[in-house]
Amino acid sequence: MTEIHIIDAIARTPECTTTAVWQYAYGLELRITGVNLPEEFEVQQCNEGDTETKTQLGHNGVVRILDEYLETGKDIICYLFLHDEATDGRTVRKITIPIKRREPPSDIEPTPVEQDIITQAIGALNSAVERTAQDVVSADASADSARADAETAQASATTAVESAQSAQASATSAAQSAQSASQSASSAQQSATSASASAVSAERDADRAEMAARESGYFDVEIVDGRLIYTRTDNVDVDFAIVDGHLVMEA
Repeated sequence: MTEIHIIDAIARTPECTTTAVWQYAYGLELRITGVNLPEEFEVQQCNEGDTETKTQLGHNGVVRILDEYLETGKDIICYLFLHDEATDGRTVRKITIPIKRREPPSDIEPTPVEQDIITQAIGALNSAVERTAQDVVSADASADSARADAETAQASATTAVESAQSAQASATSAAQSAQSASQSASSAQQSATSASASAVSAERDADRAEMAARESGYFDVEIVDGRLIYTRTDNVDVDFAIVDGHLVMEA
C-alpha cells in the first residue's frame, strides 16, 4: 500500500512554492491554505515545460498529485481554479512543487507500458513453468513405464531361473531314476546269475547224488497205471515175496 505524504502550499499570493519533495515520492497530496476554497475544487497538473495538463479534483483543501509527474524528475506545476461569478474560468493560484532527483527505488511501481511488458514476461514464464511441469509429469510417466518394464523383465528372468532350476531338478531326478533302474537291473542280473549258479549247483548235486546212489546202490518202488514198478541198481539185491496176501521185500 502506497504511503500518503502531505505537503503544504500557503497560497496567499498568485504564485507560491512548496518545500521540495523527492522524485518517486508516490502518494503525495497537496494541502492548500491561505485562500478560501469550496468543499470541492479543481487543480490542473503538469511538469514544468509541458503544454498539456491533467485535471485532478480536490476535496476539503487537499488534492492528490498524480504519480506520473513524480517520475520525470521535473518540478510539478499546479494551477488552481475557482468556479464562481468572480473567478470562473481564470487561474487563481499557481503552485510550484520542486522535485529533488534520485535513483529509482527497487520497489517502484511500473508504468502501464512497463506493467504490460512485465505481465507478458510473467505469462511467458508461467507457460514455461507449465510446460516444464508437463515435461516432468511426462518424464515421471516414462520413468514409471521403464520401472514397470524392468520389473516385468526381472519377473521373467526370475521365472526363467526357476524353470531352469526345475528342469535341472527334473534332470537330476531322471538321472537318479536311471541310476536306480541301472542298479535294479544289475541286481536282477546278479540274482539271475546267482539263480543260474544255484541251478547249476543243484544239477551238479543231483548228478553227484545219482552217482553216489549208483555207487552205493538204490532201489525205488512206485505204482503207475495200477501196476507196481520196481527199479534198482545192479549192485542191490532185493527180492519180493507174497506173504498172507501182502508183498514183502526180502533182502
